[in-house]
Amino acid sequence: MNNTENNATNEKMLADADAIEKVIAELPVLTRQGTIGIVNIQRALRCGYATAAKIYDLIKDKSRIKIEKSFFELDAKRQMLYLEQILNDALPDSGYTPDEVYERLYKEMAVIESLGMAADFLFARSVAEILRELNQAPCFVGIGCCSLVAFMIGITEPELDPIEHGLIFERGFGDGKKPEMPFSFFVSPETVPEFTERMNKIYGDTLSFRRDGGLVLSVGDTSVTVIDTIEPLRQSYAGIEESINDSGIAVFQEDYMRIMHYAAGYDYTEADNIRKTIGKRKTEQIEKYRREFVRKAAHGLSLAESQRLFAEIEFKLKHACCKAYVLSAKTVLDALCFD
Repeated sequence: MNNTENNATNEKMLADADAIEKVIAELPVLTRQGTIGIVNIQRALRCGYATAAKIYDLIKDKSRIKIEKSFFELDAKRQMLYLEQILNDALPDSGYTPDEVYERLYKEMAVIESLGMAADFLFARSVAEILRELNQAPCFVGIGCCSLVAFMIGITEPELDPIEHGLIFERGFGDGKKPEMPFSFFVSPETVPEFTERMNKIYGDTLSFRRDGGLVLSVGDTSVTVIDTIEPLRQSYAGIEESINDSGIAVFQEDYMRIMHYAAGYDYTEADNIRKTIGKRKTEQIEKYRREFVRKAAHGLSLAESQRLFAEIEFKLKHACCKAYVLSAKTVLDALCFD
């Protein structure tokens, strides 16, 4: 009886594998790539990354097509192609029309490609999907929530819409180099063991772990930070509130970047460089920017007004906070019902 049941189960699994492979093989993208893998399974069946990994395990031994284990086996060009596919699939359900977001998405994707960060976004997305499968919201913290691409593909939560909150992509990704640890997630201590087990099953020997003020998951030069204790986050947010109360300034760095953009025509990368210079109190460079700002703002402001505006920007930027971090931290604390 057991043999009969086992045979029936095996036959059903083989039939399922045939059906799945047939669906995947019909994708035009596979004709160009000549392979199937988790990334293609996910696109074909519109399922989560972890689910696609299980399906991959089901068909890998009998497939007639070359199999790839994960998107890290794709080259950079194909990683970008896959990221673009996911983004296009997500756009209809985003609530935005292509006309509303196309220019920003195009610029972000160009930067992501130039920085070689497609794998970083795909890795962070797989972390978020695993957390959802474990019935824990992907409580995101960090500068990565400035990215509309990250929001669209599900790395960040619905509460972190960068357009709604006026977050600026260049605040973290605009200086021509890959930002350090842009993607971090709070994972409850009781969820960490099952979470790490799931990650190991997907990424195997390529995945490494280390403790460095949190759990850091790495594949090659791609990393995601896991925060498994809420105390540092609470203390950091409390420090921000105290600074705001002491200074009486509740405006964010992004707001002053926007003032520089509209008053003097700086693009946001230039405005962020000015912000960093002021923050580091580099006197000579600040004076250079002051003269440049006054000159650029002269078309709409008087000399005195432009000088006064830069002085105000310089003073208040020293006390202003990063809105992306404050907003993401508050979202996590609110979700966990912390005051």
